[in-house]
Amino acid sequence: MHSPLTTQPARRATTTGRNCAEPHLRGAHRPLSRAPLSRAPLALAPLALGLLVLGLLTGCGAGEGEEQRSGAAAQTSPAERIAALLEAYEPVPLEATSDKHDAALRRRRELLEELRGGDRELGLAALAAFRAHADASDQLRGDLLEVAAVCDPEGLAPQLERMVVTYDAELGLGLRRRAAELLAQTSPVLALDVLEPLVLDTDVNVTLPPREALVRAWAEAARGAGRDDVVVLVDVAIDIAQPPDARYAAIEELGSFGGELPRKALEEVLFEPSSDAYLRRKAAQALEALLSPAELCPILERAGSHEHDQVFAQFLSSMMARNCP
Repeated sequence: MHSPLTTQPARRATTTGRNCAEPHLRGAHRPLSRAPLSRAPLALAPLALGLLVLGLLTGCGAGEGEEQRSGAAAQTSPAERIAALLEAYEPVPLEATSDKHDAALRRRRELLEELRGGDRELGLAALAAFRAHADASDQLRGDLLEVAAVCDPEGLAPQLERMVVTYDAELGLGLRRRAAELLAQTSPVLALDVLEPLVLDTDVNVTLPPREALVRAWAEAARGAGRDDVVVLVDVAIDIAQPPDARYAAIEELGSFGGELPRKALEEVLFEPSSDAYLRRKAAQALEALLSPAELCPILERAGSHEHDQVFAQFLSSMMARNCP
């Protein structure tokens, strides 16, 4: 759908059209060649010991310039710190009380937050663990990937890009989604370049992470890069060829950016008769977050006066009662 709001049609470059100029999109059609990996249960104690040996072999000792987060962390090698995270994922017996399960979850979160403050050597140790423990859960491998990305963003950016654009049955969509999120957080400028054609091209013919996740990652990267131009989000929000989950995400994100163009796009969706009610609700809620009551109330009043869906009309009436004295 070509809307009057689509001010930059040239941005809708298809994936095929950019293959020659963008190697990461060529990779989207060239799956990685990997041997199948077994999914045997994770034996954490032997794996932790193996990680310690691997850390010594890769030279990931504690750097003298590492910023000390605590006395214990300063005296512990990167491999040992990663091993502690592996041990924290040791399964809690099913018969254990809920406080034991809660304590294990808190421990994992605390360790992850602590490890995020590490240096490049810690990132290398986390990446080594991620590669060595292909049989581990997506949650554990995702945490290892996060430590690697945050501690060594420049070094890990190429791998995160490959994970986003290249199909890999062993990784699965969960880890590829995590890779998109981490790329947006740690290398926002690169993420904008990688994600934009994937978000805009509705005819892309490769398996990708959920489009909703790609839209949200693009918005996160735009914030991180200080980009005010949100034409990409506008295009997704008003394009009826986009899947509903992508449009929902774009509409929500537009409400957090602000500006005249997002406002016009949200109004267009609100008054779009072919849109489903949930999409229009999202647009109204985004406008509520974006506008002052003085700006919002005339829009809601106009929408309510033309609404034939009684349920949606009641929703608009409730919103007016909340915002319009």
